[in-house]
Amino acid sequence: MEKDTDTGGNMYRELMAVGLLGTLYRATEDAEIINNVVESTLATPSQYRICRAVVSGMAGNAAVAKGSLSAHVEANPDDEVARLALALSLALAGDAEGKRAIEGLLVTTDDMGIRQTANAMLEHIQREPALLN
Repeated sequence: MEKDTDTGGNMYRELMAVGLLGTLYRATEDAEIINNVVESTLATPSQYRICRAVVSGMAGNAAVAKGSLSAHVEANPDDEVARLALALSLALAGDAEGKRAIEGLLVTTDDMGIRQTANAMLEHIQREPALLN
């Protein structure tokens, strides 16, 4: 059996997982505390914010996407991955802004991976229009 020599790293990853699971299961106040601590320790928290927003959308809550991720997209309009995550988060939460964000992204992006994902999202919304409020 190998000895675990990266206890700090493992604990940090576990803290991230607990924060994201708290977001998913709507333990909002506790998750907010954990997620804010995690974000404050990251040199560039954008990747974690993207994960957090998508998980929040999966939980039916668009607040995280409309909060920190939306602010990030406004400050970094060329960050197409964040724009896609914002649109996905909103759509997953049932917010009609998600569809408009997807359509807006399709108008401006040349990235084939982003276009494919955005088109797949639109197709899913068209098949299941009740997903959006």
